[in-house]
Amino acid sequence: MKNRFVILMLVCCFVILQGKNIVMAEYASIVSVDLHNSTLDSTISDVSYMDESVRTRQEYPSLNNSKWAGKKFVTFGDSITWYDGNRYINTHIEKGQLAKGYQSYMRERLGCIIDNQGVSGYNMTEIWMNRISGFDFDKVDAVTITSGANDHKNGILPGVVLPIGSTFDVNTYAGAIQASVEKIIIENPDAKIFLITPVQGWYNEKNTTNVPGPYNMEMTISKDYVDVMKEIGLLYGLPVCDLFNLTGINDLTRPTFIGDKETMPYYLHPTNKGYERMAEILIPFLGND
Repeated sequence: MKNRFVILMLVCCFVILQGKNIVMAEYASIVSVDLHNSTLDSTISDVSYMDESVRTRQEYPSLNNSKWAGKKFVTFGDSITWYDGNRYINTHIEKGQLAKGYQSYMRERLGCIIDNQGVSGYNMTEIWMNRISGFDFDKVDAVTITSGANDHKNGILPGVVLPIGSTFDVNTYAGAIQASVEKIIIENPDAKIFLITPVQGWYNEKNTTNVPGPYNMEMTISKDYVDVMKEIGLLYGLPVCDLFNLTGINDLTRPTFIGDKETMPYYLHPTNKGYERMAEILIPFLGND
């Protein structure tokens, strides 16, 4: 019995020693790498970062050749822009969930840096006045501007597109966009400007004061705003992404792509599937431009 106990103890000691040798060998290897690369923490961090970078590029091959990798985009818009990375509110069918907005897809597919300047409830005149007019565009590589849902809802007139260099009525949709475009061009001629039309949206506020002005009887976002944005793009030679007509969001697909509850007086805010559909149009548009 004593012999068996002695043999068992010898086996245990052998296993423990072998384990220590393995650990010491691994430790020696790490220290060797550490001495060559300054610190152990930075080495492990670098490896982790490299692995994540490789995984990202394998999942999104476009990053390997993306001209926007590391470039800074500033995105201006309303709640549809603001929602990226924020949780849906209680009036949305996906309440509490994180919204993966179109900017998330820009980061993933294009490798760019995003400065999200979207503000919930803003129309184009407010975007100009409270965001763009005071913004410093000196170190910006690209800008996206989108609006329309709140312009229709708030009775902001589409306005008239004027010649370049005019004095613009910034209380109109056209004037606010033109003032925005010219400020960016003057401050940073190298910055790329992308105009993005609103996606399709619905209102259930007929004959109410909630939709003042000329569009009170129109229950979808007026195409007038889309046409004005396209006209401005043509005037300045700027690319316009037509999400209004190209996303396939319509009366039949609305419950899938737009998430405001049926009790709401408007249906404007995309679901996560809606944002994904928007990105299917927007990412090739930005990447191929």
